[in-house]
Amino acid sequence: MINSDKILSIITKKPIPQIILIVLICLVYGQAVRFDFSYLDDKSIIIEQINTQKPMFNIKEAFNRDAFYTTKGLAFYRPFQNISFMMDSSVSWNKAYAYHFTNILLHILTCLTLMHLLKLLKYNPVLALAGALIYAVHPMFTHAVAWIPSRGDLIIALLGILMFISFIQMIETKKPYYFYLHILAFALAVFSKETAVLFPLIFASYLFFVRKEKKIKANIYALVIAYGTIIILFMYMRSNVVIHQQGDDSFGIGSFIKNIQALPEMYAKFFIPVNLSTMPKFSILVTSIGIILILLTSLYMIKNRDKFNGMVLFSIIWFLMFSIPGMFYRHNYADVSYDYFEHRGYLPAIGLIILIFEFLKFEKIKIIDNQKILIGLAVIVGMLSVYSFAHARNYRDVLSFYGYAITTSPTNALAYYNLGNYYKENKVIGKAKENFTKCISIDSNYIEAYQNLAATYEMKDEHSKSIVCLDKALKINGYYPPALKMMGIIYNKLGQNAIALSYLEKCVQGSPNDVEALNVLAVVYSDLDKFELAEKTFNKALEIDKNFKLAADNLASLYKSKGDKKKVIQTLQDSLSSNPKSSEAYNKLGEEFGKQGNMAKALEMLQKAVEIDPSNSRAYNNLGTAYAMTRQFSKAVEMYANAAKNDPNNDTYLLNLGLAYSDNKQRIEAISTMKKAAQMNNQVAIRWLKDQGM
Repeated sequence: MINSDKILSIITKKPIPQIILIVLICLVYGQAVRFDFSYLDDKSIIIEQINTQKPMFNIKEAFNRDAFYTTKGLAFYRPFQNISFMMDSSVSWNKAYAYHFTNILLHILTCLTLMHLLKLLKYNPVLALAGALIYAVHPMFTHAVAWIPSRGDLIIALLGILMFISFIQMIETKKPYYFYLHILAFALAVFSKETAVLFPLIFASYLFFVRKEKKIKANIYALVIAYGTIIILFMYMRSNVVIHQQGDDSFGIGSFIKNIQALPEMYAKFFIPVNLSTMPKFSILVTSIGIILILLTSLYMIKNRDKFNGMVLFSIIWFLMFSIPGMFYRHNYADVSYDYFEHRGYLPAIGLIILIFEFLKFEKIKIIDNQKILIGLAVIVGMLSVYSFAHARNYRDVLSFYGYAITTSPTNALAYYNLGNYYKENKVIGKAKENFTKCISIDSNYIEAYQNLAATYEMKDEHSKSIVCLDKALKINGYYPPALKMMGIIYNKLGQNAIALSYLEKCVQGSPNDVEALNVLAVVYSDLDKFELAEKTFNKALEIDKNFKLAADNLASLYKSKGDKKKVIQTLQDSLSSNPKSSEAYNKLGEEFGKQGNMAKALEMLQKAVEIDPSNSRAYNNLGTAYAMTRQFSKAVEMYANAAKNDPNNDTYLLNLGLAYSDNKQRIEAISTMKKAAQMNNQVAIRWLKDQGM
């Protein structure tokens, strides 16, 4: 016979509950450490932004960029979230394991602090453990833990609970360090996710409805001043980064109305976790369940209104306060993709746990049959754990993530679009075309899909098909810069520069800081012999991005075509000054010095190039040529040998090495090397061997 009393006594004794929580979370979510990126938001935030920054850990940059780590400032402002991603990047860089590990760690800490909070709110230790266990393995929160970009919700939940704990302790103990801990947690939370500015209202409602505080105390005044200072500082710093884009209707009452179903759906999924998805759409079934559950809850509260207490109202305020603000934002492609993400319920659900515990108080449930309680808790937690473990596997990689999104919502155009991009980047052309086409069949106005389908055709030089796709994109928006730019590039390739010019000029008119478009426009000007315009446009591109190497190289080529040797050198030196550790920049400058006959400077630049990058075969080849031209044949042999070693399949390097051996009177080595070049069908080597009677 199971001694349930003894088991309950053991599992509620420190540190057993903490160990149970940690082990259970690791069993359910430990698999996520092996998961990859999903390519939804983490691609734009981490892969394309944070992982390209040097150094990766840069506090100043974290505060100067928006939540998508861009300087455009057209999204949310979450610098502390940026810092957490940067820390992960410094550990695993382009691998996802550190990001997933941090999410799991944050979830563990949140569940541990939640259990402590529930005990602090005077709930039975068994209930506190049960609440934390259910929260730890609830399938609705799989999205928060397994999807990397939900980091902000994990941080704000952890910090919110810490704030609540320190707030209660500050009131009850009057100890000042709880005040400082509370303010620190609030500051970090605000700079992690904007929703944190609502916490002062939450704590005010706790004081008023739960503790029935009628008189404002001195420490509350101090808190209000601290809250105000932090919020003002946050808003000021945010205003320097984030600007509302004119015409952006993703925020507002319209979005709220369209998102109204999110409230009953989150309520339903907490009690009955159905229709979970990596990219969920609203469901009439789930919404109906949510409405029924809300009505039943309301009726139960009316029936028990004589038992109604302040904590019940507080729990409802918590749920609504953290659910409603997110409903004022709706993704521009929400109608053909996802309606909301389930991680938005991570923080609000704490209010629902408190509400359930208060309802249990209404019924005056006593722990009479501990064995039934243990079995019931084990069954519920076990079922939720298995569900969450299985659901988490839908987040393991790109194909699983979008595959499940499409399975649960076959009309998810965004899922097909992102899959198309994934296949395009991995050069699986057929699959890329298939997914972009499917995306367009769902939403004929998905302009980015036309653009990327055109890019996919362009990878196979199917110019006419690319133009057809771009024409369709431009019918949707005649000023869409990416389509205009690609049209210009294609017509430039086709030699129709007059047409290319019209598209590119229109592109830079609408997107004046697009350096790639400026560079191509300048090339077209050059091809049309409009040298002054070409020079001006190349320089404009370099003013915007001084590290734009292609524009610098093209400008140097322009000066070269005009015979302006000084400006060629000056342009390459300017490029080098902005890329002082670029081996290729030194190589190009050395090559140009050599062509202009300044062999001393050529040797200096090329030697620097191979010092920076000992694998730069082009620099070694140019260095060999420079030594050969100064009749230092033994050194030429050494440099050409290094070039051939770093690029053994380059027949030109072998040819040069063979000629250097010949000049250095090493006939046997020359013949052997020329034979290798001849085997690679190098015609000069073949003729040389014939001349030698070979």
